[in-house]
Amino acid sequence: MNADGSVTVTGIGYGYFVGGGGFENDSFFATFRPGGPHVGGFDFADAGFPAGLYDTESITHGAITITR
Repeated sequence: MNADGSVTVTGIGYGYFVGGGGFENDSFFATFRPGGPHVGGFDFADAGFPAGLYDTESITHGAITITR
């Protein structure tokens, strides 16, 4: 858990692309932010992202709730 109330998870993952191809044994991180529409969301990056860059997504319906 981070000081701002978000949670960061890291690991090794795999995935497949709709158009074909994929990846495996790929290190990644995701930081989840609590909140409702346009506040809650997550940042994601894997080994293919340049250092310091990541994909940011926000939710449009519902909410992310983080509890201990």
